Amino acid sequence: MSIAVSSLYISSRGASKTSDAAVEVRSNGRLALQLLTEQLRMAGYGDYLSGWNGSRYKGSTRTGWNASGIGYAVNGCDGRFTKDVNAPAGCGSVNADQASIALAYHAATSSSTNGANVDCVGDEAETDAATGFQTVSNTYFIATDSNTQEPTLYCQGGGGSGVKMASPQPLVTGVEQFVIRYGVDINSDFSVDRVLTATEIRHEAAEKSPKYDFSNVQSVEICLVIRSSQKGSVTLTDESLDCNEQKFASDGRYRQRFRTTVNIRNKTYRP
Repeated sequence: MSIAVSSLYISSRGASKTSDAAVEVRSNGRLALQLLTEQLRMAGYGDYLSGWNGSRYKGSTRTGWNASGIGYAVNGCDGRFTKDVNAPAGCGSVNADQASIALAYHAATSSSTNGANVDCVGDEAETDAATGFQTVSNTYFIATDSNTQEPTLYCQGGGGSGVKMASPQPLVTGVEQFVIRYGVDINSDFSVDRVLTATEIRHEAAEKSPKYDFSNVQSVEICLVIRSSQKGSVTLTDESLDCNEQKFASDGRYRQRFRTTVNIRNKTYRP
């Protein structure tokens, strides 16, 4: 009798730990997607001009410009930027499972902005010395949190050139994979022609006469794998796949994949 009760207790405890882990992972996954989606929808914002002229967005020091002076709404690396505050400076070692993305947009001029003019660490937009515009700049990347030793989604905020930056802040813990693909418009019809990695875009942009660069990005595809902070009893299924369609590690941690595609709507044609 006591053995049966003990077995039931252990089984119940294991199921409870798995349930807690699932709640933790799903909450963190939804939060990460919400934070990234909201900012990507703002990327490239500048007061819209009348007629066919599009956005007044002039670019930012954080994200850079192409050879024609067109400002990038987003810029990325398959791995960590060499400098988190300067995406054009280049990328470090390639690690497509832990991508980085920088984005920028000009501050809204409306008297009621509802917090739209603050960066990811809560600082107000600063004047970008290169453009003279009040600009919000954010860079998202994965790093190990020194307190928890967990892979964590971080954000580096900050304004324009010469502005004192606040330290990067941890946003979401347990982010094991952060894979980004970019939908690129090659023929200027405001629709996605190819889906490419940051490395592929950077290679093309470095050519003498590039066919595309980050100014051609119309959408951003995000894939995250979030893992639980604690180990338990987890049963893997055929659907337990990561961002590369590989099976999750069998180490007792609960994992889940989260995916979304965000249109860079400030780059989309509007009549």
